[in-house]
Amino acid sequence: MITAISWWMLAAVFAIVVAVTALPVRLQASARSKPHLRVQLKISPFAGIAPYLIIIDSDRPKRKSADKQKTAKPSKRIKGAFSGAGPKLLRNAPRLIARWLRQVRFQSLTARGGLGLTDPAETGALFGMLCPLIYGLPPSDRICISVTPVFDRPCLEGQFEATASVIPLSLVPAAAQFVWSSFFSRAQ
Repeated sequence: MITAISWWMLAAVFAIVVAVTALPVRLQASARSKPHLRVQLKISPFAGIAPYLIIIDSDRPKRKSADKQKTAKPSKRIKGAFSGAGPKLLRNAPRLIARWLRQVRFQSLTARGGLGLTDPAETGALFGMLCPLIYGLPPSDRICISVTPVFDRPCLEGQFEATASVIPLSLVPAAAQFVWSSFFSRAQ
């Protein structure tokens, strides 16, 4: 028999799950090349109100792994309902990624850097190909891209920062359609 307190606890857990999935999650990615290469990805639930949790940080010390190496056992193929889904997965994956990217809203994007190749002519040609991307964007306070050509030496240096938000609940229909078309659809 479930008591009144259990019902309230169940309702509270349900409300927390709904809040986490229905409110935007803010993602912050950054990378830099100097003084050393560093990549960082942080996530903040509840529309950025909660503090950021670091998901990936290249400066974080690596955990010491055991010296024992596990020997790989040969895998056994299981024939069944999902055995022919491999080609369908590959065919449907780009559609899933595109639908998920449509749900992402960028708050800011900043990229600053230098680019150089061994030949100054090739550096100029590559910079010329990047110019439509750099200068063709509409003026915005949210997007700032600055690339400087370096003609005297080969290099790729700079920093990148982006902040975006996504509502996790909005990713569910695309994922459900992907699973349905990859595993349960009869069409080839």
